[in-house]
Amino acid sequence: MKAIACVVAVVASCGSGQKPQPIANVGPPAPAPAPVEHKSDMAMMRDEVCRCADAPCLDDVVKKWAAKASDEREEKKEPTEEDMRLAKQMTECATKLMTASMPPPPPPPTTSGWTSGVPECDTVIATYERLFDCDALKAAGEAANKAQRDALDAMKRGWGDLKDAPQATKDAMAEGCKQALDGIRQSAAAMGCTL
Repeated sequence: MKAIACVVAVVASCGSGQKPQPIANVGPPAPAPAPVEHKSDMAMMRDEVCRCADAPCLDDVVKKWAAKASDEREEKKEPTEEDMRLAKQMTECATKLMTASMPPPPPPPTTSGWTSGVPECDTVIATYERLFDCDALKAAGEAANKAQRDALDAMKRGWGDLKDAPQATKDAMAEGCKQALDGIRQSAAAMGCTL
């Protein structure tokens, strides 16, 4: 009987231009649920890889996802553009993490086999030796070549005893040789040589 009365009240209010009165036992409408973001496995794996701060974390994430993949034994499918984008981001994160902890590469060997005992200075000598392969220096004439060879020989003589120098001296020379390398590269570039 109450239901009929409610229906009658609603119908009656529709025709009168009045808004229907709310039913007393019904609360305000519930807010719509927030949309749930569904992430693909590739997106979740990318997120985990990019959150890693060290190599052991990265190893754990890779093992976890490799195990998950072998457990699921999904049907092989072609990767989508989104999969490729996520894979690229994941690779960039992993590369950045792994290369951050790597020591710098050793200096290139000098063509003469000469070494000072300070890797940064050895790099200067190796770079300077490559200058003599530059066509622009060769074209500058014998006097320019001799001046450059004399400068190289002077460096080798001056730095030859660094092997036995105290570590503090080697550290100071390393900084000086970094600056010398920049100077040599700039001078070479001014001549039209790329080292």
